[in-house]
Amino acid sequence: MPSRIASSVAKHGVAASLWARREYSVLPSWVAGAGIKGATTTTTTSPRRRKFGLLISGPALVWLATLVGVLSVAWLIYNHTANVLPTPVSEDAAGKDGFSEERALRHVKFLTDLGPRPVSSSALHQGVQLEGPVFSGKTLVYGGQEHVVVRVRPQSDDGNAQDNSVLVSAHIDSVITGPGAGDDASSIAVMIEVLRALSSVHFSFKNSVIFLFNTAEEEGATGSHSFITQHPWCNTIRAAVNLEALGIGGKHYLFQDVFHSGIISSGTDFQIYREVQGLPGLDFAYMDNAAVYHTPNDKFELLKPGSLQHSGDNLLPFLFEVATLPDLAVHNSTLPPGPYSVVYFDVLGLYMVSYSKDSAKYIHGVIIVVGLVLFQASVCLSGVTGLIALGLAVFAILLTWIFAFGITLLVAWLVVPYLSSFAIPFIVNQWMVIGLYGAPALFGALLGQHFGHGLLVSYLAGVHTKLMQTEEKGTPDQGTKEIIATRAQSLAEGEAERWLFKAGILQWLVVLGLGTWVNAGSAYLALAMVLGPAIAYGLIEIQLSPKQSSGELHWLTFWLGMLIPFVLTSFPVIRITYLLISKLIDIDTNPGSLPEWFGSVVVGAVVAAIVCLMFVYLLPYAHRSGGFLLILGPIAMLAIVVLGLLALNVFPAFTPDLGREINVVHVINTSNHSVSSSYVSLHL
Repeated sequence: MPSRIASSVAKHGVAASLWARREYSVLPSWVAGAGIKGATTTTTTSPRRRKFGLLISGPALVWLATLVGVLSVAWLIYNHTANVLPTPVSEDAAGKDGFSEERALRHVKFLTDLGPRPVSSSALHQGVQLEGPVFSGKTLVYGGQEHVVVRVRPQSDDGNAQDNSVLVSAHIDSVITGPGAGDDASSIAVMIEVLRALSSVHFSFKNSVIFLFNTAEEEGATGSHSFITQHPWCNTIRAAVNLEALGIGGKHYLFQDVFHSGIISSGTDFQIYREVQGLPGLDFAYMDNAAVYHTPNDKFELLKPGSLQHSGDNLLPFLFEVATLPDLAVHNSTLPPGPYSVVYFDVLGLYMVSYSKDSAKYIHGVIIVVGLVLFQASVCLSGVTGLIALGLAVFAILLTWIFAFGITLLVAWLVVPYLSSFAIPFIVNQWMVIGLYGAPALFGALLGQHFGHGLLVSYLAGVHTKLMQTEEKGTPDQGTKEIIATRAQSLAEGEAERWLFKAGILQWLVVLGLGTWVNAGSAYLALAMVLGPAIAYGLIEIQLSPKQSSGELHWLTFWLGMLIPFVLTSFPVIRITYLLISKLIDIDTNPGSLPEWFGSVVVGAVVAAIVCLMFVYLLPYAHRSGGFLLILGPIAMLAIVVLGLLALNVFPAFTPDLGREINVVHVINTSNHSVSSSYVSLHL
């Protein structure tokens, strides 16, 4: 019999080959039932049943435990990266040349106590004077705008320090609606403290450091424009560091790609320096509690301890390093052109990885080509059977997206607005998004892929059944047909898992290609989601010998394959989701123009996309015998419980520290002053 099976491999391609390999290890289990001489009858209890005993829910428990593990690991990585802040340093411990958050907080308190500081206000005029005799110098005025500009350079200057400098910038003004503790008094305080520390160690400087405390940033960044175009020092600047805020406190993040991607429709002073003067540099921002951005709750009391210390501990040594470079002008001239020419990311907040986008395009191109070649080779080896199987696996991925989006958007559009009187009821308790949208999205993704998985298994089982029946002498009896059908089903289920896993790799190859095409710096995330699982699959699942089994995927393949993606993607995915949810509070820039369910639908769509992308390698394991319905149950229950909590208003939609935002717009027709319109938009 083995020789007959082996001889059919060349005839029937990989489908026969996979069946033949499996049959070498289990030949007695069904050959005896077919009446073949010399065969002995053995029990047909499956390895999975032996592993879990008679507990049919074993596969479901393993899958759900893995899901909980995945979410827990992602949260731990995010929490470590985002929320572990340094211990604030006291004034005495910092000394003359160190950064003290205790000292910096006094400046934040002074500015926020002044209240809102819009342009031309008395509060802003007092703020420009700053607190105490921090430094002496001139305040230059441009068209009613008040800025404070300070240059730190060595006492013995050979001309190099005067001609080459790095700019550090933040804005003193705030919007009229809030005191601006985060935006941007915190950055001003960091600059003052860094300025104080650098002034005691400036003797070894080779370049100058210019501190610009500008105004009119909230009025279209006209203050930074006036400085960079009119001030006599502007032509000496070789690089710029801008300190901003999209919230209050937390870590200072490099965030310019957020604006470049269009996620946040706004800009900073750094864009002026980049676009007008062509300066390279860094744009930092606080992003915690972004819902208080430009509101009365952007107040001193919400500033998280350690936030300023984190900023100072990074900015102070960086500026000292740049100020002591002997060839700052040369470094500037050799930087790659363009504002977004570098890909950068950190690993658990410990190491920074940086490379040019030209290198990224080359790496991504090579990976895409190699990946497509391997897929083509796999299909060619499998023949028509493999091509159809891959097509059905891709169709299952498509059904995953359709069902996930369909169910999630239905909940976001109809259910959530019906149960809650608030347009965005999860601003304060953002964890509710997991139950409101994450659970329906995962439910839909599982359901959609299960339909596709069924089609794939049905096709593969038919191929295996036909192959086995052709190997029988004569017409098999009914008992043999049943045994063949059972065995074919088992083989098909294992193969289906593998095709779905490989279709997930193909999905991420497409995302990598799109990211490279649009020149997205964040395409490195797709690169990680391709390489990790592909390498793990090749190491664990590859079949180098005909005697190897082609059964179900190993769980080690998933965990090993997702190790690097977990490390690299957990923080940016969760952070961007948090930022998006927080910014929904002012998404309606034209009050009354958007329906109340719009914010809910946006979050639902984003969460559905994240589920379809990030769980694509976990979903294939969910279809194992006896486990699928037991997986859907807890996920549906989670959604029902959270929706019930929403309906009962157990968790408030807003708090005193995160209040509702009211936009009032009064439009006057300048050609006819008697005609006017007013719009009021209430969020939350």
